[in-house]
Amino acid sequence: MKISGILIAGGKSKRMGTDKSLLTYGQQSFVERAANLLLQFTDDLLISSNTNYPDFTYKFVSDNTPNTGPIGGLYTCLSYIKYDSALVIPVDMPLLTTEVFAFLLQQANFSKKINIFRANNRLQMLTGLYHKDLIPIIKQQIDAGDYKLQNLLKKTPHHIINAGDFSAQFININTPESLQKLQQKNG
Repeated sequence: MKISGILIAGGKSKRMGTDKSLLTYGQQSFVERAANLLLQFTDDLLISSNTNYPDFTYKFVSDNTPNTGPIGGLYTCLSYIKYDSALVIPVDMPLLTTEVFAFLLQQANFSKKINIFRANNRLQMLTGLYHKDLIPIIKQQIDAGDYKLQNLLKKTPHHIINAGDFSAQFININTPESLQKLQQKNG
């Protein structure tokens, strides 16, 4: 089965104070790490961002519905993907590995329009598999002024996968303190 890849990198990074996608972990920026991860699974990668990274040859997509948060980026990218489904990843989880996505594809229920992880007692809405059939449902939700991704689950057949041993990889780097802790720990 062929799938697309969507990298959500268009956040305002208010808590970080700088563009999170350009932060580094190891020898790569967050956006490079996430893009390279998705490219292990697809030949169709879209990056939801209003920043255009000059050294990148990937396709960048600006939100059709600005100021709607991650749901706007997801909606816009789903409109442009080549295949029926897309692996979705946020730019601010640099610890995610190919094993997480291989596990997702192994555990996915492809009859459902959304397959996401539960890790660390939270639904990981931006790490999953989304079907392009969601486009009109997401559009209605945005038009209603509801930008919460979790509310999409109330309207859509979905499957939740327990991340289990992979839970430690679901760490968002949203603040300078979380970045410092990541760099000290894994450094």
